[in-house]
Amino acid sequence: GGAQNAVHGLSAVAVGGTLNIAKGMNTFVGAGHLSKATADYSVVVGGLCNSAAALSSVVVGGKGNTALGQGAAIVGGIGNTASGQYGAVAGGSSNEASGTQSFIGGGCDNTASGQYGAVAGGYTNCAEGTASTIAGGNCNCVRSGGTYGTIAGGLSGFVECCGDFLGGGINGKVCACYGCNTIVGGCGNSLTST
Repeated sequence: GGAQNAVHGLSAVAVGGTLNIAKGMNTFVGAGHLSKATADYSVVVGGLCNSAAALSSVVVGGKGNTALGQGAAIVGGIGNTASGQYGAVAGGSSNEASGTQSFIGGGCDNTASGQYGAVAGGYTNCAEGTASTIAGGNCNCVRSGGTYGTIAGGLSGFVECCGDFLGGGINGKVCACYGCNTIVGGCGNSLTST
């Protein structure tokens, strides 16, 4: 089915849609328009201008989404990128999961670059620390030293050390030397080493 689809590779399949490309061993493109699965065992299902370009990567729906990491997955949204190995983006727009096994649930312009880092949603948040988590909010960042650091929400907050926690508020900063420090909320609060 479909029209003007191109298939190149052993057991590659393109079913439905138009102007799609299935290139590589056991690749699959199902429906959609101008989408491509170009690495072995990669899959694209539906959507517009989506690309699964790494071994065993998957994109399901949405527009302009790109899975570049081995085993990476994107489910919907617009302009999302999963470049980390086994990274995943569940939706939203312009998000990037670049850390190994990192995750972004949605929102806009969020990045999860730390290994196992996660951003559930919000806007312009970054989870740089290993196993760091941001639940939401705007312009929050768990920096690379913030292993296991968490920000629940708020605006323009950052966490910098291991195990630090920021509950929310505005312009909160947790960067004390020994880690495992907490600010619950408020405005302009900071917890730093002297």
